[in-house]
Amino acid sequence: MQESDQPQPPRPNPPPAEPAAQGAPLRADIGRPDIGLPEIGRPDIEATTTTVPVASPRAGRRGRRLGILALACALPVLLTAGALGAAWTGYRLYDQPFAWYNLNRIAAVADRSSRTIEGITVVALGDGALRDATLDERAMAELGRREGIGNLHFLRIVKDDAEFDDFTPMLDRILALKPDLVLLDLDLGFRERHATADAWRYMDAVTGFALEGQEYFQDQMAVQYRRACPDGGAAQNGATPATMATPGAVAERMSGALDVRADSTSFARLQGFAERAGQAGIRVALVQLRRSPDLEERLRRAGAPDPALLEKTAAGTALPLWRFPEEIRRDADYCGNGGLGPKGREAYSAWMAGTIAETLGITPADEVALSGTVIPASAAGEARADSAGATAAADVTKAATVLPGRKPAIGQR
Repeated sequence: MQESDQPQPPRPNPPPAEPAAQGAPLRADIGRPDIGLPEIGRPDIEATTTTVPVASPRAGRRGRRLGILALACALPVLLTAGALGAAWTGYRLYDQPFAWYNLNRIAAVADRSSRTIEGITVVALGDGALRDATLDERAMAELGRREGIGNLHFLRIVKDDAEFDDFTPMLDRILALKPDLVLLDLDLGFRERHATADAWRYMDAVTGFALEGQEYFQDQMAVQYRRACPDGGAAQNGATPATMATPGAVAERMSGALDVRADSTSFARLQGFAERAGQAGIRVALVQLRRSPDLEERLRRAGAPDPALLEKTAAGTALPLWRFPEEIRRDADYCGNGGLGPKGREAYSAWMAGTIAETLGITPADEVALSGTVIPASAAGEARADSAGATAAADVTKAATVLPGRKPAIGQR
C-alpha cells in the first residue's frame, strides 16, 4: 500500500489564546475576523493612549510654599524699586517750581510792557550776589526815571549758587520778550554745580518735610526777594545776627556746591545765548559782581580762581563787561556774610541805572533841562556815580558793541 493510502493522524487544535494581561488596555477590534490587521484610516488606539499623573498632596503643599517664598523675596525688591522711582521723580521735579514761577514773571512783564508807551525792558540773570547788590523792581524803576528812563521794566531772576544751565528753560521766553538789554552775571559762565550738591539739597528738603513738617518746595518769592542783609534793623553793614551766615560758612557752602574754573564749558553756552540775542537785535552785557574781600579770599583758598582771571577771559569776547565799582568794595559796604549791605546796595543800584541809561543812549531829563544840550556820556556818568557814592565811571571798559536794529550806545562804563 502506498503511503498516500495510509490514514493520517488527526492534527492537534491550536492552543487557545492567552488572556490579556491585567491592566492592559482593551482593544476595540477584539473578536473581529480581521484581527491583527489595522483598519485603514483608523488610528491605533494604543499609540494615542496617555496616562495622566495625579499630583500628590505633598507636592501641592511644596508648590504653595515656593510661591510664598518667591513673593516674599520679590516684595522688598518691588518696594525698593518703587521708592527709588518716586525719589528720582521727586528729584527731577524739585527745581521745576523755579522755572515755572519765573516763566510766569516773564509773561507778566511782557503783558505790562505791551501796554506801556516807550517802555524799556531790562532782564538780569544771576546768583544771589545780584539780588544783594540791586534794589527791587519798583525801586529800580524809580532810579531809572531819575536817569531819563520814563518806564523801566527791570526783571531780575536770581538763584543761590546758580549756574548758567539753571536758566535754560526760560531763555527762549526771554528772547521772545524782546528786552532792550539782558544783563548776565559774569560768574555764571564759569560755574558748574556738583551733582551731589543738588542731591543733598533734595534729601534735606525731604527729611525736613517728613520729620519737621517743613515746606517741601522752596518759597520762590523768598528766593527772588529775600535779603541776606536786610534794609534797616540790626542787620546793617558789618552786622552779623545769629540767623545770618558768616563768611566762613558761605565759603564752605559755595565751594562744596560749585566748581568754578576759568575754562568751564558753561561760558561757551553763555556766549551761544548772547549770539542768539544779538541776532534778534537784543543787547547783552556781562556784569561783574564782587563780594567782600574777606569772602573772596576764603573762596580763593578753597580753589576758586581769581576774579581778575575771569575778567580777562570775558575781555576776549565781543561782549561788554560792566566792572564792579571799586569805590563800594569797602568792608563797611558789606554785611557780615559777605553780601552788599543797604548802603552798598543803593550805591550799586544807582550806578547800574545810570549805566543802563547810558548804554541805551538815554540822557537824564534834568541834565538836558539845565544845559539845553546833551551832556557827554563820560561827564554824565561821573556825575551820577558821584551822587551815588560810586566814582568809578571811568574805570570800566567802554566796549559796547552796536547790534543791528538798535541805537548805538553812547558809552560803556
